[in-house]
Amino acid sequence: MPWNFLPSTPTRFVALLGVFLFFGSISTAWADPGCTNPLACNFDANATEDDGSCDYLSCLVFGCINPSACNFNPDADYNDGSCEYATCAGCMNEEACDYDPEATIAGPCNDFTTCYGCTDPVAPNYDPDATFDDDSCEIPGCTIVGACNFDPNANANDGSCDFDCLYLMPWNSDE
Repeated sequence: MPWNFLPSTPTRFVALLGVFLFFGSISTAWADPGCTNPLACNFDANATEDDGSCDYLSCLVFGCINPSACNFNPDADYNDGSCEYATCAGCMNEEACDYDPEATIAGPCNDFTTCYGCTDPVAPNYDPDATFDDDSCEIPGCTIVGACNFDPNANANDGSCDFDCLYLMPWNSDE
């Protein structure tokens, strides 16, 4: 008896159409508008009705995508042609005077002399600009091993060696 209470087929059709339209309008009222395309930047997983607001550009990051470049952007999705390789290039040889500790791309090393010299502040030829000791420090003193005033730290004989202690032999007068 569920559909038999309607006497004729046209009436039954109108009744079903009315029910469909009623529930259809309710479902539209309950719709959650938003972007329903999962490829869009503003995709809304809770949206049940696409409202045409999908955006495909705002989440894209343009920049340098070459990891060897000075301005590499790990967040970039697309290369914008901005890669440059000059600002981070420099001498990467730690023994060179023009060594650049911040260089990430090897550049030429042109100076291997200006930073070498005597780094001992006690030496008379001390070079305060030297960052590498080249064993050129001159420590004046007596460098002759048999001398009374031999200085094991001296590497430049200054003529001060004294041998008088060798001629003054202690003797025992009790013999």
